Amino acid sequence: MNKLAYQHIKIKAGRINVDRFRQIIKVLIRYQIDKISIGEQQTIYYQGIKENELLSKSIETLNFSFQTENNYNLVSSIPALDILASSHWIHAGVYSKIAQSFPKIKPLSVRVVDPSQRLVSLFGSQVNFIASEQLNFWYLYIRNLDGTYFLWPVMINSNSVGGTYQILCELLTNNIYLDNKTLVKLFNQQNVSISTRNYLEQPKIESMEFPYFDGLHYTGKDYWFGFSGAKGYFTTKELDVFFVLLENIKVKEIYINLRGGLIIKGIDADKVPLLNQWIKRSTFKTGRAFNELGWQFDGLDLKAYNLKNGFSKQLSERGNENYGFSLKLIPKNQLNLFKEDTDYVIAYSSFLPFSSIFDRYKLYIKKSKNPLDGIYAQVGYSQSYEEIVENLYTKLKSESTLQINNFILEQEEINKVESNQEKNTQLYICEECDTIYDPEIGDINQGILPGTDFKFLPEDYACSVCGAHKSAIKEIQINFN
Repeated sequence: MNKLAYQHIKIKAGRINVDRFRQIIKVLIRYQIDKISIGEQQTIYYQGIKENELLSKSIETLNFSFQTENNYNLVSSIPALDILASSHWIHAGVYSKIAQSFPKIKPLSVRVVDPSQRLVSLFGSQVNFIASEQLNFWYLYIRNLDGTYFLWPVMINSNSVGGTYQILCELLTNNIYLDNKTLVKLFNQQNVSISTRNYLEQPKIESMEFPYFDGLHYTGKDYWFGFSGAKGYFTTKELDVFFVLLENIKVKEIYINLRGGLIIKGIDADKVPLLNQWIKRSTFKTGRAFNELGWQFDGLDLKAYNLKNGFSKQLSERGNENYGFSLKLIPKNQLNLFKEDTDYVIAYSSFLPFSSIFDRYKLYIKKSKNPLDGIYAQVGYSQSYEEIVENLYTKLKSESTLQINNFILEQEEINKVESNQEKNTQLYICEECDTIYDPEIGDINQGILPGTDFKFLPEDYACSVCGAHKSAIKEIQINFN
């Protein structure tokens, strides 16, 4: 009896092109894998038959590393880039260059993280590079066998991160019981050039709580949202259709978060309603944050804090939709619409910390997609608390009524076209013996996997029956309708 095993697909540094992700999903669907999860090391994993070599090879033909155990991947903070605050010298190129400097096989788990980007924990791997305040230098923490962490005596330059990791792998995989002092001594004896820098002062890195990343958020120029599988996993068929939606709204990349979820960045404001409607109809888990407005207010303003809580409760009691819009609460004497960039603005009097029957409010709605042009329309005039709540709810509800039905109809048409394309299969026939080469079937006897297009066959490929050269095999069109 074939045993099931959890099998992992490595995703380099947690970032993957949407189209590439969809290719993986299509392979899994072909082999009847109906659900996937996101692993702790920023990997895709699923449960399947361990001995299924065809599936393994199909994944490998997509140039993804694949294995069933000891899967230590590179974890990085890149999912949080352009979302949360970052160290002044960190950018995507830094992560990319470092990721490329690591060996393909990583015997020790490793992470390269920025303390400012809090979507990824700083520690947790055996080797942990943590960005310092100094340009292109990293703190290095090694996890000991007892679970404690040893701070390396010097900082490591970005150009030397990969080399440092390789030396540590050679030393620690041969002797996991090396004490820290001996490890440093043996490291310094290696005939390898490693760029380092002494500490100006000892680093002060504190453990921190993660922000609640699920749901829709606004960065000031565009939107991003995080989501996870409702039951701890995603269905492959639902993801397949979702990736088509992402292609339609021009999202090119998706990020795998360390906490078992996915992150999409750079969503245009005019695409948000369509995305909202899809999420409402899916099984994706977006948590509380997605079911609330993106609130902006002065955290030290007690009046704003109380208003936010009050509005949230009122909207929830009315049957809050997945609005996904941003709203700013601001005192009337500080209002300057030309400096605002949220979908809605509520201006309020700030004389008392709590709402009273004497308070009046004004509601403004953004009328332009340009975030900083100050074009807002006022809804009504000065309003009471009850009036402002009702108007806010009505406007939000009307703005979020865009249906995804048109997208579903379009997708059905796409599926019909794809289905017809599958029926009008491109086949290839040997002119010497009439043997058919079908890309969907491949040629297992010669190591050609199913799904291999004829143009990707090796130049020395020959007909499996008569041995005729590849040049004797010609394209034909067969219609199965």
